[in-house]
Amino acid sequence: MSVADFYGSKVEVYLNNDDVTQGVIANFDAANAMLQLRLPDNSTKNIVTSNIKNLKILPNVPGSPSTSSKKSNTKPTSSTNSGNTPSKSKSKNDSSKNQWAMDCDGEFDFAANLEKFDKKQIFAEFREKDKKDPTKLLVAHNKSHHPKNYHPNENVLDNNEKDSSSDSKNPSPSFIKDFRNNIDASLASMMINETTIKGSNSKFGPYSERPKKKDRSGQLAPTTLHTVSGEKLITVQPDLLAQAVALAIAKTSTDIVIENAAQILSQFIYSVLGGHKRFTTSNHNSQPLVCIIVGQHDHASAAVAAGRRLCAIGVKVVLRLLTPYNVDNKQLLMFLAAGGHMPTENFDQFIDNFSSPIELIVDTVSGFHSAIDKKTTSLINWINKQNVLVLSVDIPSGYTCEQSDAVVEPKWTLALGALSTTLAKAAFIDQVAGVSVFVGNLGTGVHTWDELGVADSQVNGQYLAQITCNGTE
Repeated sequence: MSVADFYGSKVEVYLNNDDVTQGVIANFDAANAMLQLRLPDNSTKNIVTSNIKNLKILPNVPGSPSTSSKKSNTKPTSSTNSGNTPSKSKSKNDSSKNQWAMDCDGEFDFAANLEKFDKKQIFAEFREKDKKDPTKLLVAHNKSHHPKNYHPNENVLDNNEKDSSSDSKNPSPSFIKDFRNNIDASLASMMINETTIKGSNSKFGPYSERPKKKDRSGQLAPTTLHTVSGEKLITVQPDLLAQAVALAIAKTSTDIVIENAAQILSQFIYSVLGGHKRFTTSNHNSQPLVCIIVGQHDHASAAVAAGRRLCAIGVKVVLRLLTPYNVDNKQLLMFLAAGGHMPTENFDQFIDNFSSPIELIVDTVSGFHSAIDKKTTSLINWINKQNVLVLSVDIPSGYTCEQSDAVVEPKWTLALGALSTTLAKAAFIDQVAGVSVFVGNLGTGVHTWDELGVADSQVNGQYLAQITCNGTE
């Protein structure tokens, strides 16, 4: 109950200075703690509540200033009405208050009132008043008899119109031309061509189960492949690939070849993590966590250098080192100086300390090496159990080992320098190299490859190209 409930009540106010004032409560200013009384001569008097010693409510007498002031306070424009009107209004209000008090005395009959609710009638009224076409509503697709999962390039509200870039069967020539010579664009075209690469395992998502290594020794690997833009290139033997890298090092330096490979690898990872849209200052989400697994791979040092480059742009990188003897010590020191992590024990516990889980694993475990030990096999199995995106470099680790069935199951495979015949077989015959295969230019110049007679293994005009198989030649 508040002061407003006593408006129109006749009161007798005893002040601190022993004065006594009678009147009708006309208003109360809570902000200033001021009580306004209407006196018998129709004048008003404001009294500060701190000056009030006591207050007594007096019984109202019909026809007294209390009733008339209450009436004039609620409806000033009707002050010329007859003297009987205020009494009737008050009588009506008292009657409704008494009726409310009587209703509250008994228990509420939920069952009886529930029967008054006609659900069918109410929903019928809703349908009658709602003139919107149900097919235009956002949730209308949920009521379809043939629901579908929408592609990221499809609009739920406008599913009859598809972006021309989502037409995987017939990408326009202008689309391919616009994306040529661009690393991010090559990765974007991956979404377009995943379902059209002949022999590629396009049905596999990033976390779906993939087949293990298959025995298809009778089938030869394709020797001629094409990029998605139509350029032809040949595959090379793994030992010839190693010779080309060694020749490039002899003509330049180890550091240059390592940094060139690291640039391609880090740019690829940067793109699959979301590119510039993911790494803007306006993105308040935590930075991605990337795990690089390094073993006896030929590009082990390049993988560490790529991790250093990723740390420089804010990516959280954890290095799991199988052996330190295959990595340039200088690269390890620069990686740690850039903010990289290299736990020496309890790797899984170390990963759990991060606020976000591993988003991508980079596989540079064994490469083309045919012999792997139990520790390497265990590490390959660990990679496959993580259910995260995996990028293999040159070849999925374990594929070339005949003594073990453990093979890394990647989402993508990136060949550095040139595409080997082994990777071609893994990707297009055994289908264990992921949904897309890419080849990156090491920047050593076509003359290096020309000296070995494999100049056609290089893609002209592109640092990074996606590979498709149109048959063997």
